[in-house]
Amino acid sequence: MITLIDGGMGRALHERGVSLDAPLWSARAFLGDPDLIKQAHLDYIQAGATVITTNSYALTDYYLGRAGLLGRKQQMLEQAYQIADQARTESGLNNIRIAGSIPPLNESYRPDLVQPDQLEREYPLLIQAAASNGADLLLAETLSSITEAESVLTHAHPVEIPLWVSFTVSADGTLRSGESIRDAARLCINCGADAVLLNCSTPAAITKAMKELAGELRDTDLKFGGYANRFREVSSEFTLEGGLNELNTGLSCASYTDTVSAWIDLGATIVGGCCGMGPDYIRTISNNFIES
Repeated sequence: MITLIDGGMGRALHERGVSLDAPLWSARAFLGDPDLIKQAHLDYIQAGATVITTNSYALTDYYLGRAGLLGRKQQMLEQAYQIADQARTESGLNNIRIAGSIPPLNESYRPDLVQPDQLEREYPLLIQAAASNGADLLLAETLSSITEAESVLTHAHPVEIPLWVSFTVSADGTLRSGESIRDAARLCINCGADAVLLNCSTPAAITKAMKELAGELRDTDLKFGGYANRFREVSSEFTLEGGLNELNTGLSCASYTDTVSAWIDLGATIVGGCCGMGPDYIRTISNNFIES
C-alpha cells in the first residue's frame, strides 16, 4: 500500500501571492492571510495526498529571530496545526493524517551550520508542540547530517507518535554532510524510527540514494520512500538570503511519476513531492498508484 504525502508548501503559497523572501519564507503567510495555508492543504488533499505537512518548516528561532518575531513562535506553531486540522475537517475525509514538520534549525542543506547545543535546546520544544497540538506523526525532514537525526530520534523517544526521518542528499547520493546513507539508515534502525525517507533533493540524487537505502532496509520492518524537489541543484553555500533556488521547468508530472514508479519498484511505500512539486504532481502520482 502506497502512502502519498503532499507537495511543497512554500511554492504553493508563492503562487497565491505570498512572498518567500528571507527571513520568513513560508511563515510570512501567518502575518498576511493564513487562510491561504488552509487552501494549499486542501489542494493537496483534493489531489490525493493522505498526509499533509504543517506549515511550520520556517518556525524556528533562526528565522523568527531574524524577523523580530521570536515572541510569536508558540502562537504560530499552534496556528500551523490548527490550520492543518481545519483543512482536514473541511475535506470531509477520515483518512487524512497531519505530519508535524520538524525542520533543520538553521539554513537548509547546510550541515556546516548545525550546532549541537541548539539541537538540544530547540528540537524538544518543536517535538512537544507537534505532540500537544494533535499531530498524527512527526516528520523530521531535510536533515543534512546524522547529528540532526540522532538529536530528533533521542528527543522524540518519549513522544508516542510515529517518527519519519527524512534526509536531503547530494548528487552523489550521500548526505549533504558527506555521511553515507547506510550509516543514516542504521541509526534509524537502531534508534526506533518508523520510516526513513529522502527529500528536498533532485529526483536523480534520490534515486541513487534510494538504491542503497532499499538494500540496507531490506531485512527490516522500516518503511522507506522519498519526495523530491524540482530544483536543478542547490549550492553547498545556500542561504535563504541569497534567493530561491531555480526550478527545473523541464521536469514534467509524467516524468517525475516515472521516477516515483522506480522508487516503488525498489520497495518504497511513502512518496510525494517537496519544493516546487505542486498539486498537479501529486495528482498524477495518485492517479497512477493510489486506489480510489
